[in-house]
Amino acid sequence: MQAAKNFGTFLGTNFKRFATPQRLVTGFTAVVGGFAGMGIAGSPGAFFGSILGAIAPAAIKANAGKWLGNFASGAANTVSSFSNQISLPHLRRPGVKFGGGTKVAWVGVAIFLLALVGALGGAFAPTSNTSTANANPLAAIPGAADISSCKFTRAGNPQPIKSSILAGWISNAAATAGIPAQVLASVAMHESQDFTANADNNHDAIKTNNYCNPGKKFCEKNGQVFHSISGQDDPCTADEIATGAKTAQALGLMQALDIYNPGKDLCKITDSLAVAANKLKADGITAQPTQDQINTAIKRYYNSCSYGSYSYCDEVWNDAQNCSTSTTAIASCPVAGGAVSTPSYNADPDLGHCGGGYAYPCNCGAGGRRAKAIDVLTKGQSVVLPTVNNQPVNWKLITDPYNVDSGEGGGVGYTFQATQGSDNWYLDMLHLNRSSLATGVDYPSGTAVATTVIDHVHMTIGKNLSKSPVAGTDTDCDPNWLASDFMCK
Repeated sequence: MQAAKNFGTFLGTNFKRFATPQRLVTGFTAVVGGFAGMGIAGSPGAFFGSILGAIAPAAIKANAGKWLGNFASGAANTVSSFSNQISLPHLRRPGVKFGGGTKVAWVGVAIFLLALVGALGGAFAPTSNTSTANANPLAAIPGAADISSCKFTRAGNPQPIKSSILAGWISNAAATAGIPAQVLASVAMHESQDFTANADNNHDAIKTNNYCNPGKKFCEKNGQVFHSISGQDDPCTADEIATGAKTAQALGLMQALDIYNPGKDLCKITDSLAVAANKLKADGITAQPTQDQINTAIKRYYNSCSYGSYSYCDEVWNDAQNCSTSTTAIASCPVAGGAVSTPSYNADPDLGHCGGGYAYPCNCGAGGRRAKAIDVLTKGQSVVLPTVNNQPVNWKLITDPYNVDSGEGGGVGYTFQATQGSDNWYLDMLHLNRSSLATGVDYPSGTAVATTVIDHVHMTIGKNLSKSPVAGTDTDCDPNWLASDFMCK
């Protein structure tokens, strides 16, 4: 109380000097904020509340208050609009106006808002039992994939997700819905490329889990765009609404339409991801989607497979093929001390298998088994069957040795399968000499298979393939072959 008395004396003796309208408002709001903060956290709260109260008028004028903007959004006709990244246009209530006869109401609202600002100052004031922590990162849920090493494409430009927090949110949403994280991440890159590729963990939108990014309003009818104007709002007319049309707006990271998601906070990043993941799931995306399933789901999401000269559908499909989410898997190198001479495409799109300088055909593109293979120098040693996740397993030779064309290195190829828990692992190895191993027989980790006919073994490991692999079939295009660089260094 003594501090308040001193503050009043100071204002009284210096009134003529300091009594400009702006300074009076600042002083008033500091007092209101200080008292509100003190009620929350005592003296520290009063200090923080006073500071927030003092800057509140400028903050409101500068449109910096996200939640204040939401509260005041009904006054859209009299308050300047907030930025795309923090406004909540889908919560604005049309018809609620604050005109010339509502000055008293504005004073009441202002005092209420300032008290809340002060309360926030008190709430955020540190106490002896409080430590600062970033509450945004979510613990990975069971089944969440690691997509941190992957790139996702829009307009032919593959880029990684810069924020590890955002990548985690994407993986969790995908795992909860039961769809591949690669598909959801690719859609996020298409819908909000600038944010997804450039926002880091310190971005305000990541810290607050709020990214609105409102699109222009357009008129929708029967699930189709009825009319729209590029770059500006084009709402439905009253006559169109009377016939069943609705004014729609895309919001949030995943640009979901407000009219189909009533009551949902599409500006909340995690909610936006959940909405998109569930829609993709409902539209046919499975845990191991085919290209047809991806095409169908993207057409329903975007109303088309194409944008400009690019294919949204193809880019999502290729992203799903190129991104290996099992980089945490562990399988030992089949060559003692073996070094990778040619990496996978995932590790090096220029020098890796199926990269720009690769001399052999890649029928499955950058997402197939060959693109994910590695070449490992053998130095005359025999190739042995690896362990999986640091545990020995039994590998069954499931195909007869098959000949490899002499123009592609020659020798023979072997394909093995091992089971560990509920997972089925597959190992494909080429350029070997013929071995005495018999088809259909199990062999433990460490068993020597054969030496190589050239200086390296070409090999790929896969997990839970949709079909049991047979040389020369479409199983080479299965997305669950893994970029195998983790096996050997």
